[in-house]
Amino acid sequence: MEHLYKKLSEYSNTDSYPLHMPGHKRQGMFLPDDDILGKISAIDITEIDGFDNLHEADSVIKDMQDAAAKIYGSEKTYVLINGSTGGLLSAVSAVSGLGDTLLIGRNCHKSVYNAAFLNGFNLEYIYPKINEEYGFCEAISEADVQDAVERTLAKGKKIAAVVITTVTYEGMVSNTEAIGKLVHAYNIPLIADEAHGAHLGLFDGYPNNSVKYADMVIHSLHKTLPSFTQTALIHHNSNIVSSDILERYLKIYQTSSPSYILMASVDRCIEFLSSCEGEEFRKLLTFKSKLKNELQVLQALKYCVYTEPCKIVISTRNTIISGVELADILRREYHIEVEMASLEYIIGIITICDTEEGMQRFINAIKEIDAKIEKAEAKSSSIAESVIPQKALSLTDAYKSEYFYKNIDDVADCISADYVILYPPGSPIIVPGEVYNKDIVTNIKRYKEMGLNVQGLEGNKVRIVKNG
Repeated sequence: MEHLYKKLSEYSNTDSYPLHMPGHKRQGMFLPDDDILGKISAIDITEIDGFDNLHEADSVIKDMQDAAAKIYGSEKTYVLINGSTGGLLSAVSAVSGLGDTLLIGRNCHKSVYNAAFLNGFNLEYIYPKINEEYGFCEAISEADVQDAVERTLAKGKKIAAVVITTVTYEGMVSNTEAIGKLVHAYNIPLIADEAHGAHLGLFDGYPNNSVKYADMVIHSLHKTLPSFTQTALIHHNSNIVSSDILERYLKIYQTSSPSYILMASVDRCIEFLSSCEGEEFRKLLTFKSKLKNELQVLQALKYCVYTEPCKIVISTRNTIISGVELADILRREYHIEVEMASLEYIIGIITICDTEEGMQRFINAIKEIDAKIEKAEAKSSSIAESVIPQKALSLTDAYKSEYFYKNIDDVADCISADYVILYPPGSPIIVPGEVYNKDIVTNIKRYKEMGLNVQGLEGNKVRIVKNG
C-alpha cells in the first residue's frame, strides 16, 4: 500500500516543475530555507497526476480511507479536511428527505444547528441530565432518547434522524449500542457526533465507539490522536441512509481544493493506528490511573473520576475560585494551558502523545494550588443550569427574519434572531426563535463577566426578531 505522506516527501525531492497551484510553487514563499513554513510548502500540492483526488478517490486516498474503515469497522470511511463540522453538516443534510424534524441533544455542537437551518428542519430536543456534583451534562441515555422520540411522534412529527453528542466535552460516553437499537426500531437513523472519541473502541480498556451502532459517526482525529488540526473522519454504516447521498453532500461542504498536507497527516495517523500494538494506549490508561491515585488527596479542588481516558475535569465548585481563575493560575504560574475553563471546572485533554513529565507537572501544580486555596461551603451558583427556553418561531423563520439589536438587559420576553453560544464547547445558550427570559439573560451576563467566550453579542447587544 502506498502512503500519501511518503509520496509527498519523495516528490518534494524531485526536479518536477509546478505550472499549477498553489501560488508559492513549493519554493518556500520567499522565506529562509530553515523556516518551518518553507519546509511545509515543499509538500503542499494540488490534485496532480499520481496523487489522487479526495472527491473521486481511486488510489492512494482511497487506500487511506479503506484502511481507516478497516480499523474502525465501518462500511465506508471518508476523510474530512475541514473538521467534524463538515461531517456533521453532510450527515444531517443526508437525512433531509426522511422527515421534517431533527431530534437532537440540546448540547449538540453549533454545526448541527446550522445544518438544521440549511435544511429547513424543525428541531425537537433531548435534554441531557445535569451532573449535580460537577454541573455539566451527563451522557444522553437510552431512556432520554425514548422519551424524546415518543414525545415528538405524539406531536405528529416525522423524525428524519436522532443526533447525539458522545463523547461530551467533559468525557461522558453514551450507550450508543442501546440507543441505536432503539431508534432503528422506529426506522430512524442515528448520527453520533463522536468528535472527541476517535480513540474509543480501538484497544482494551477503552469504551466502545459508535461505529457499529450508528448510521453515521464523526470522529475528529486531531482532538485525541496524532493528526493535524482540522482533520477528521466520517464513518457510514447504514441501511437507511445511502452512502451515495452522503458523498453528494461531502462534495458540497468540503473544499474543492483539499489540503494535501492535512490529508498526509491523516494518512500518517491511520498508518500508526494500523501498526500500533497498544503500548501507547496502555500508557494513556496508566496516566489516567496516576491522576486518579495522586489527586484523590485534594481537599478543596476535586478530580472527576467519571470521564473517559482522554479527559481531565477538575472541579472548583466548593472553593473560593472559579474554573476560569484556576485556568489563569495554571497558565500564569505553571505555564500549563488547559483545553477549557468554565465557571465551576476546567477541562484538560491528554493523549498518547503526552509525557510522564507533563503529567507530573500538572499533578504537582494542582496539588500546590489546592494547598493554597480555601475550601468553601457548596456555593449557590449564579448560573441557572437547566434553563429551557420557550420556542416562539421555528429556527428557519427566526434566522431569516428582520431583526434589530437590543441591549441584553432589556431583552426579556423578546425572540432571539441569532444564536448566543458559549464556546467552547459550542452549544447554544439560546437558538433563533426562542424567547429570552431573565435566567438566560443572567447567565449570559455572568459568562461575560467571568471572561468566557460568549459568541453572538455585539458589545452588550443581541439580535432580536423585529415585530416578534
